[in-house]
Amino acid sequence: MSFVSNHRRGLVLSTFSLFVLVTSSQAGVKIGEGDKWVSIGAGMKTAFRITEDSAPNGTDSSKNFALDDVRLYLNGSVTDTIQVEINTVKFPGDNVDILDAVFKLQLSDEFNVWMGQHIPPSDRLNYSGGFYQNTFDFPVVASRYAIQNDIGRDDGLSAYGKLADGKFLYHIGIFDGNINNASAEDNLLYAFRVSYSFLEVEPAPFYYTGGTYYGDKDILTIGFALNYQEDGVAAGVDDTTWNVDALFEKALDNDGVVTIEAAYYSYDRQGSAPNFGGAPINGDGSACLVYAGYLIPTEVGPGKFQPHIRYQDFDDDANLGQSQLDIGVNYVIAGHNGRITLVYSIVDSDVAGAAENDVILLGGQFQF
Repeated sequence: MSFVSNHRRGLVLSTFSLFVLVTSSQAGVKIGEGDKWVSIGAGMKTAFRITEDSAPNGTDSSKNFALDDVRLYLNGSVTDTIQVEINTVKFPGDNVDILDAVFKLQLSDEFNVWMGQHIPPSDRLNYSGGFYQNTFDFPVVASRYAIQNDIGRDDGLSAYGKLADGKFLYHIGIFDGNINNASAEDNLLYAFRVSYSFLEVEPAPFYYTGGTYYGDKDILTIGFALNYQEDGVAAGVDDTTWNVDALFEKALDNDGVVTIEAAYYSYDRQGSAPNFGGAPINGDGSACLVYAGYLIPTEVGPGKFQPHIRYQDFDDDANLGQSQLDIGVNYVIAGHNGRITLVYSIVDSDVAGAAENDVILLGGQFQF
């Protein structure tokens, strides 16, 4: 209790600053019309974190502001079938990097081809990304797909489409995968995902998903993903990862919205040691994630409150693991384009020396 109360004043001041930031966002820009156009947009996530026992003296709590993520979005259309997407990203302490650079052959609802750097077929969380999930931080404890770089993208070719009136969505692709191993055979990563919407079709764009749609649709979608790369961890150490995930969202008669998300993961990396440093790579074992949230129908100022809870757990084959419980509330002003989040996280680990510091996070995101 004292950990929370000692920093209440700082959290209030940070909330006011983030409120001004988020509510001042502008609309995006689209130039051109018909089949030839260019659209320009941007996204930003910033946060204030208080981490228990993490000050330089090792006993006090650290208090840090961070610009977690800054993105510039550029999309263009050459014809009704040829499009290009280029997005940049900047994480704390890093230089600006290319996030997505994709040539798109948009043939029909049923079949399309992307080539370049983009998200390989994987779990819903990766497809929701940093800005379209249902809380602030990406759940790295549970979601540990061994994607080539630390921005969740890889270079490759994928095909995808929607069948059965948009209810059945498939993705299939081949990618570079882990190119930092000792294998001389240069094996590719094969990635596959299917999902089916049992209620309404999700309103997300074809290739992506969301962790919540704030009641715009009644959703019940179940997905399955599989990644395989021979020598994907090291020479002679293959990587086989699969998961099942589900999203349920229902708008109630009182205009409140219930959201439930769940996922199970299996990581077969032939005995490789898990990485508990935050990067979602390596480690034999299994993981699970459960999320529940409720969007309160009453507006308070320009937005609505969405209390939520999320639990994620990873256990490796040596009975060493890590878990995290997040208890928080979103203040939803403009959906994923304007949102403030306050979260208290309890981290637990079975690994000697791994961090178990509780964290208070106050974060804001906006996009246009």
